[in-house]
Amino acid sequence: MTAPTRTDFQRHRQAALPYIFAALTLLIATIARLALDPYLHERMPFVTYLFAVIVVAWFAGVGPSLATLVLGVPLAAWFFLAPTASLLIQGGTNLLAVGSYVLQGLAIVAFALSLRQLRERAARTKKQYDRQSQQVDVECKRLHRDLQQLTEELREVDKRREDFLSLLADELRRPLVPIVSATSFLDIAATASEMESAMEVVKRETSQLGRLIEELLTVFRDGQGSIELHRQSLDLASSVCKAAESVRSLVSQTGRQLSVSLAKEPLWVNGDSTRLERVVYNLLVNAVRSTPSGGHIWLTARVDQNQAVVIVKDTGAGLDAEAIGRVFEPFRPVDSPFGREAGLFRIGLIAVRQIVEIHGGTVEATSEGVDKGRSLLCDCRWSQRLRMRG
Repeated sequence: MTAPTRTDFQRHRQAALPYIFAALTLLIATIARLALDPYLHERMPFVTYLFAVIVVAWFAGVGPSLATLVLGVPLAAWFFLAPTASLLIQGGTNLLAVGSYVLQGLAIVAFALSLRQLRERAARTKKQYDRQSQQVDVECKRLHRDLQQLTEELREVDKRREDFLSLLADELRRPLVPIVSATSFLDIAATASEMESAMEVVKRETSQLGRLIEELLTVFRDGQGSIELHRQSLDLASSVCKAAESVRSLVSQTGRQLSVSLAKEPLWVNGDSTRLERVVYNLLVNAVRSTPSGGHIWLTARVDQNQAVVIVKDTGAGLDAEAIGRVFEPFRPVDSPFGREAGLFRIGLIAVRQIVEIHGGTVEATSEGVDKGRSLLCDCRWSQRLRMRG
């Protein structure tokens, strides 16, 4: 046989406690009836035992209460039923008292059992209610946190929307101001050369306005997932050259210098030539805006680890690390010591990232920091699936 363990001993002790309680209650009931015996004599011999059954049934349960009911009969017969000091029950009166006691006791046990079940059911219901209430509280707190987070996100979205609208207004104002000035000058131009010069300004800024609208459409179409590429095998160097020629007049008119360095071998990629040319053009326009008069801009197209890479550098004022991280992000203003945006062609840069990414490439910006001489290094790098041929 297996020796009893401590757990077995505790379980047996827990099971015996209700019956020990019943025994003590019977003892108290007997002492109480003995104390009342000078007043009751042979009347009501089971009165204290009925109270004992009620107490045990309520606190200890059915088994101990039945044991109390059964043991109350011999105790009363011994102490209070004639002949005393005997377990014999004689006479109709005594038999009637015993029967009445048993029936009342059974009714008490049944009633106590139903009350105990109701109490246990109420306790379970309360426990379930408390658990559900706690779950509701947790869910309410979570919903409150989510609502606060959503509110903050909506505020951030609204702020970014306002920033973007402000940025859009600035970008649209740039070409419109020269156009309005040139058209006003046409009314007072005295010579053909002056009129031709004014018309050149109108043409140039109108073209710039058209490009800006195209960038806005690119940003919108990317948000809708509807940008379509007309892919073909092309030499990326040709797109780089076309973009450089498009901005040479702007570079020379503003007193900057542009240096172009191309790889000796063709940079064959599979892409949309028009959109890739716009990528390089936007990077160059950004460099022109970021570079003060007399500054220098470098445009490089080369091979790096079997990938086509386009790099645009300039000698602008520079940006700190936090501003660099927001250069290509929509609705995120870039502040610098030299004024908000620091001349950055933000909408164009947003379009750059979108066009490069849908081609499967990556784009990043670096700067040596504010006042470090070199402002923005935009590195467009195409991924392996756009690997060069040859």
